[in-house]
Amino acid sequence: MIDIHTHILPCIDDGASSLQEAIELLLAEKQQGITGVVFTPHFVLQDKSLNNFIEERNAAFNLLKKEIEKTGLCQDMEFYLGAEVRYDPNLIKEDLFALCIEGTSYLLLEPLNDYPYNFEKTLDAILSMGITPIIAHVERFNYLIKDEKLLSRLLNNGVVFQSNAHAVLSRKFGSKDAKKLIKRGIVQVIASDTHNLECRPPMLKEAFKKLSKYESYLKRNAQRIVSDKLI
Repeated sequence: MIDIHTHILPCIDDGASSLQEAIELLLAEKQQGITGVVFTPHFVLQDKSLNNFIEERNAAFNLLKKEIEKTGLCQDMEFYLGAEVRYDPNLIKEDLFALCIEGTSYLLLEPLNDYPYNFEKTLDAILSMGITPIIAHVERFNYLIKDEKLLSRLLNNGVVFQSNAHAVLSRKFGSKDAKKLIKRGIVQVIASDTHNLECRPPMLKEAFKKLSKYESYLKRNAQRIVSDKLI
């Protein structure tokens, strides 16, 4: 299994706060049957330049790799760099391929709580670059889940939708909407969006068990995303 949305890299966002916690999260992922992890720390264009973010992300990844080598833990897992990119209409001026899931043209994109300025036009511009947006935890955004025509347009244009495992398992976090979107074929990928072991641990195994009817489809899509290498 591949987890395409995580906040495991240490000390870079609101995820793992130490190397030890990052290793513990990876071990928890492994216990869930996860074989590949995409590291997607938050990127907010208004807060940080793209170059600074890439430097900080790579530094955090190098520290984690050294700790993995030192401890000998999780060495059989595959790791990919990416980002959870906060929506901003000015993103189209940036080198977005640098933020895509490593080696692919898939960009994990986090919309705003309210309908964003130039949302569809910006998504169309991103698609025209040859980049496929993955809308993170779509169940959180009412203006999306309540607008079937908008969802259909985006889906037909090639946009991918992701839901969180916690949304499938909890009565909170848009649970009812997540399940409906999965059943309707809107959501193509489930990911953990794990931040810590206390309140946001990785729970993909439990989510897939609850969604056994859709398990193979959802797993294949995650695998396809990280395998869809750029030519």
